[in-house]
Order: sequence, then structure tokens, then C-alpha cells
Amino acid sequence: MLARLVPSSPNCDVPPLLGIFYAKFDSHLGPRILCQVPPDKQFIECDLFDTVSSFIITKSKLVDQLVKVDLADVKIIGCPKAIPGNQYDRNAYIFNVCFVVANTKTNDRDYVYEPLVEKLAKSLEMLERQRQFLSNQSLPALSAILTKLYNELNETGRSSIILGDHYQVHLALLDHRPSVPVVTSSMAPVLCTKVGKLLANCSDQVLRRLLPLINGFDSVSRLSSAAKVDIEITKQCLTDAAVAGVVSFVPALQYKRCYMVTPKIGTLYRDKALQQHLCQTVKLRGSEMPKFSDVFRMLCMLNPTLKLHEWSYSCAPKNYHVHEGKLIQYALLKGLIRQINAYPILLTNRNPKFDGSVSRIDCQQLDGGKSIEELSVNANVHCMTAEEVFEESPHVILIWK
Repeated sequence: MLARLVPSSPNCDVPPLLGIFYAKFDSHLGPRILCQVPPDKQFIECDLFDTVSSFIITKSKLVDQLVKVDLADVKIIGCPKAIPGNQYDRNAYIFNVCFVVANTKTNDRDYVYEPLVEKLAKSLEMLERQRQFLSNQSLPALSAILTKLYNELNETGRSSIILGDHYQVHLALLDHRPSVPVVTSSMAPVLCTKVGKLLANCSDQVLRRLLPLINGFDSVSRLSSAAKVDIEITKQCLTDAAVAGVVSFVPALQYKRCYMVTPKIGTLYRDKALQQHLCQTVKLRGSEMPKFSDVFRMLCMLNPTLKLHEWSYSCAPKNYHVHEGKLIQYALLKGLIRQINAYPILLTNRNPKFDGSVSRIDCQQLDGGKSIEELSVNANVHCMTAEEVFEESPHVILIWK
């Protein structure tokens, strides 16, 4: 079993640092933990370590990459290193210094430890290359360094350690990560750069399956089904990709929904560069460049009483060399327009019985906090079917916003 020791943390919003361990590849025994602090606490049993050791002492594809192992009670954060050299057994010195933090469902801010793990790993790698610091270091001396680091990070959130005779490393917990988006099943991810470039630098196997399928129109739920990846894993993977700036999200295109312009439409009217980029993006393939005046007029015709399919029939974007789907997608992404959604609110304390597939929607979620699209996708119900049932029900009121 994993240890449940939770030492105090200098910041109650940061998961506690439970321990630090140093592991290396032994040419006779394989991956082994040689040193850990605190020394009297077993964070991971031998059998479980054998199972996850390939993520701690990794193959070449994961070397120099931040690797996080998510276990039941703890998360192990490491940055494996492999230093080639004829002086080593099997011509390489493979090691990893890992932080062990508490795994709590209510707190995912263990990312604050990631830059510390990377900086420490790079410092140790440099010293090993220069003076064989690790391969010649005694385990008691290394344990003293890790103990100082562990104690100071837990007490003050910062530490200064000396490696070798004079090389000083300063480490501090800093929360500077951008805000994490809340990804729902009904959202449509949009790539922020070309997929070929992303695939060339992507080591996440789940993301590699999702990236070629992202077109800016299909929802997270549809991508999950197409890639045959669990929906929750898909959401987490795309959330991480959004934080890394790989994808953004827009509401999935709905022709039976209404859209309206936002105050940012004025920025488009004044920004010539944005106008040119818009026209280039929405141009139909093989046709001439659309006029900005036509594109701008179409956007301004969107209003809360006109459904998108009615707008499409009225404006006939193709006649003006405009791809209507890309126009709506681009305008949503830039905040020039927004989608108007229905948010159902249950008017009774009792749970009414809805007909057909709509009965799969949890009535406890009809509190105005989730749109019909999100509720329908989560329950695998057709969106328009749910909307029609809720509109006819005397127990539900729809708030459009």
C-alpha cells in the first residue's frame, strides 16, 4: 500500500511534497531506487515499483521529458536523464530524481513542482557530464542534499542547495500557470498551429490520436468516439493541450442555434490586419478572395432572433466566396460573436418523468448551470429532442443567454 503521510505545506493550495527519491539503472538489477527522503517512509512497494519503473527509468523517447505517474494516493513527477559515455556500464548513465506529491482529486496544482524537477534534473545532468558528480557521489552525501531540499520546500516553499564544491541551485514554488479551461463534451477544439508540426513534437500517444481528427467543428464527445478514447481521458488530454497553447475551444457549430455579435465587432471594423486575416481564413477553396465589406455585413446580420440556418439561407455566403462554417468558427474564436444557448431550470422539487431518451438526463442538473448541449451530450441524447421536450414541459423553463 502507498503511504498516506501528508507533511505540512507552506501553501495550503499546493499538494504536500511527500518525499524525494533518486533512482538509476543498474546494469545487473535494472531500475532501482538508491536513495529517498524521508528514509523511513515507503511511498511505493516493490511490486508496484516494478510495474511503473519503465516511466521512471524510461526508454529514449521519454528521456529529457517531464513524466508524471498518477497513482492512487500519490503522483510521481520526474525528468529522466540518460548520459552516454564509455566509462559507464552499457555505455550510459541513466537516472531520475523524482518528487512524490499527494494525489488529491480536489487539488491539481502539483504542476508547481514541475519546473523544480526539471531544473534539478538539468543541474545534476550538467555536473555528471562535467565531473561525474552522481556516479562518484556517496549515497549519504546525496541523501543529505535531498533531505535539505525536502525540508526547506515543505517549510518555506523555497530551497538553496549546493551541489559539489560550489555549484548552488535555487528552487522555489511559483504559481504562474495560465488558467485551466473547463472542457465540456459539447465544446469543439480548434488547433492553434498546423497539425504536422504538432505531431512532429508530440510524445503523448493519446494526443497523437486526437490531433489529426480535430477540425474545429466536431465536439469533444465526437472526437472521443472517433479516436476510441475514453471521454474523461479525452477531456483531460485536451485540457492539458489548451494550457500548453496547442488548442482552443469554441461552441460546436449548431445550425438551429442563434448567434449575435459582441462589442469586439468594432475592433474588426478598425483593424485592417485582422480584416485581411479573416478574409484569407474564410475564403472558399479555389475561389477568389471575398470582399471584407461582404463578410462584415454577414456577421452583422447575426442576431438573437435569427437561427443560423435562416441566416445562411438569407446571406448565401457561398455566393460571396465565403465558407460559412469557417466564418462562424473564426468569429467565435476571436470573440467577435457568441452563441446563444438554452439553460433549463427545473421548477419543481420532484423529478418529473420525461419521454424517451430525454429521461436519461439527470434532473438534478437542471439548475441553469449547464446548457442543453452539454446536458444532451453527457446523456447521449439528441440536442433538439431535449430542447423540444423541455419547451413543452410545464416543469421546466428555458433561459436563453
